[in-house]
Amino acid sequence: MVQSNNARRHMIRIGLAAVLACASLLAACTAQVGLPADDSKVARYPIALAASPAGDHLYVLGANFDRSFRSGVLRVVTTQDDTYVPGVQLEVPGFGSSLALQLTGDVTPTVQRIFVTAREDDSLTTVDVTGPTQLGCGKPDENGRCDSAHRLANADTYPLGNDPLDAHLAVGPDGRLLMHVVATSDGKVTILDLSGAATGTTAGVPHEVDSLNLGAGLSASATSPWTGRTYVSDTRAPSLHVYRMEATGDAASPLRAVREPSIALPSAGVTDFGRDVVLSSDGAKAYVALRSPNSVVVVDIAPTRQGPARNVVVDVLGVGAQPAQLAVAPVGPEGRDLVFVSCYGEDTVWVLDPALRSTVAVIPFDYAPYALTTVNVPGHGWQLYAALFNHHDIAVVPIGPSSVGRFTAIHNVKAP
Repeated sequence: MVQSNNARRHMIRIGLAAVLACASLLAACTAQVGLPADDSKVARYPIALAASPAGDHLYVLGANFDRSFRSGVLRVVTTQDDTYVPGVQLEVPGFGSSLALQLTGDVTPTVQRIFVTAREDDSLTTVDVTGPTQLGCGKPDENGRCDSAHRLANADTYPLGNDPLDAHLAVGPDGRLLMHVVATSDGKVTILDLSGAATGTTAGVPHEVDSLNLGAGLSASATSPWTGRTYVSDTRAPSLHVYRMEATGDAASPLRAVREPSIALPSAGVTDFGRDVVLSSDGAKAYVALRSPNSVVVVDIAPTRQGPARNVVVDVLGVGAQPAQLAVAPVGPEGRDLVFVSCYGEDTVWVLDPALRSTVAVIPFDYAPYALTTVNVPGHGWQLYAALFNHHDIAVVPIGPSSVGRFTAIHNVKAP
């Protein structure tokens, strides 16, 4: 039975690799006209998770990786009982890759936005959130997906690069809310202004302000709230790329991206390196999921008294096979951070205490976990949500210091 399960998991991962290859051959893989709408009640192939500001809802992106339906799907989970909200979904481009949730009232005091990147057509989809379970993005197109007025396509308005894989929000040097979009195939980072100040348009509608080409293989990014520097991982090079946004004083081009020296990471191979990047709760450290060797690299990015960030590797913590995504929560002793690492190659999530350089726990799953997020759920405390990509499930793990069943997958998110 063990051999059978291992063989099955190996074949599933081979299948995922084939799908990833398929994504780069858009002409052969993206024709979905005539396919049915996704009538499942869960998010199939959950690829990205984002929690509402209050922690009471979880937004889940289903990627439609097997092309069974005409689109991907955005669904909503109520964290109070870990159940999908019935009837709430939006069709978005397939092969979605990440979610960014606008956590400000820039649009109106009651409207926020979710931004969905999709590698299928190099697009960014904008979703209006008028309530935790009220999602909208215009009339559907011929594939049933959010229409072109809200889908910002690569060929039309915003050249986001080939295979946009990651998007996150940060505040620029002039106080504007910016979106940083990382594209993996051509190594392009596109910076979008969400304030509307540059064009006089509605706040929350992206407008490109600058871009950089950092090298093919980009995977994830994070921006320091202390220094404004952005750190970008690379699957094809043992380097953490660094750039900052700089105010120009020019009304026509108010911001520009300035590249800084990259940070060398440990190397034990030649093909697969950096994956996810997250910051510590205080913004002083960057954690990088690295595959050669399998580890979490700790980078000191705190500014010095003289001003510049240190930007030096200070530790390398070994983890399981094929680390993929990271999450951080202040649930360690004395409220310090613990780091959670999904190890896709061995069906586990490792829990690390970087301050003690120790492994706190290794959480087993029946299927490979991929995307992670930590949520402080009202009335329940801190929980880890782990997307079991190949099994169309999301596991729930209590992680609070006094939680019953801490570091144990207690159940999965339920269909309505």
